[in-house]
Amino acid sequence: MSEAKAKLKSGGKRFSKFSIVGLSNAAIDIGVLNLFLWLEPTRDVTLLVIYNGVALVLANLNSYAWNTLWTFRGGPNMM
Repeated sequence: MSEAKAKLKSGGKRFSKFSIVGLSNAAIDIGVLNLFLWLEPTRDVTLLVIYNGVALVLANLNSYAWNTLWTFRGGPNMM
């Protein structure tokens, strides 16, 4: 396989992993927010902002961990 094809294949694998991590982040964000709303329903804007903030932080931690450990494990020289 030529070097160009190898790079293209590597980039496709990396993009697939990045997409899977992104979908898991969306699931965590929405899931955590809905869990909070199920456990403690509210219409208070301040509490909704807190719920949303916690869900966002957990999704971002998930993103950082998986992208560091799995998606970009090989570093910038892999592409």
